[in-house]
Order: sequence, then structure tokens, then C-alpha cells
Amino acid sequence: EFDPSTPLNFISTNDIVEFSTPFTTKAMVEIFTITGELIRTTDVDDASSIRCSLQEQPNGIYFIRIRNTS
Repeated sequence: EFDPSTPLNFISTNDIVEFSTPFTTKAMVEIFTITGELIRTTDVDDASSIRCSLQEQPNGIYFIRIRNTS
């Protein structure tokens, strides 16, 4: 289960967003625009990092939601 108190390392370079945290079970990472539009969904299963491309998106502010799915 994803523990919200676990530190989430977040790196954004060029058009790639990378999250580094221990995902020990299934989780879903969702990325939203500032207006609330869901633009990316990534399923995660026992991974230590996730990379998402936002290459087709304009520069701006995005929100990230991580949910347990197991």
C-alpha cells in the first residue's frame, strides 16, 4: 500500500516527470492540468520509480494524485 507519509521525490526535466518512492503494491498515478483535466494515467505495480512524458503538454502547473488500487 502506498503510504502518504513516505517522502515522494519528484523530478521534472524537459518534458519528463519522474517520481521516486517505494510502491510496494498496485497504485495509480494521475496527472491533472490546473483546470482539473485528467491528462495522464499510469498504473504502477511494485516499482521504485515512475517516468511520465508531458511532451505534448504546454508548460504550466500540473497536479499529481497517487491512489492505491489493490
